[in-house]
Amino acid sequence: MEHSDSSAGHPHRPLNLSRPLFLALLILTLTAACSSLPDKHSPGKVERLAPETAELATKAAPTPKPALTLEDISALHRNGASSADILAKLRDTGTTLRLTAADILLLNRYGIPNTLIDALLDAERSAQRDVCIGDLNRLEQNAQLLLLRQRQEWMFRCQTMMPSPFFPPPFFWHR
Repeated sequence: MEHSDSSAGHPHRPLNLSRPLFLALLILTLTAACSSLPDKHSPGKVERLAPETAELATKAAPTPKPALTLEDISALHRNGASSADILAKLRDTGTTLRLTAADILLLNRYGIPNTLIDALLDAERSAQRDVCIGDLNRLEQNAQLLLLRQRQEWMFRCQTMMPSPFFPPPFFWHR
């Protein structure tokens, strides 16, 4: 029996081309898998502001008006301002006071009408509600971002674990 280098006639011995073919398929599979993944280091698209928008962004914001204190409210009332005028000034300055029972008694002693005290209490409740709604919105956004990150992570894991549909898996994956 003569021994030959050619293994084409032997049924259990792989062809000599199988190793280079396997390496070529492996390289093609890896490059296809890497090209389909998003690149974290690539810069995103930079969108420029329109000139009129950039001009508005560079302008200084108007300085906010200082909030009114209880003494300011009582001084306005003593100077003859009506409840509607005081309420308008409170809205313009964005004043919300956290009134205690002692503050309410003090405002009554200053002669502030109950309608104005009720408006101050309503403004405080409204401000607290706005803070709570803002917190809830922030929590919901954080939860959505977390869900999106987890979904992207799982998609990445699935893509790296699953073979490419364009190339068959290597022979050693079969059992």
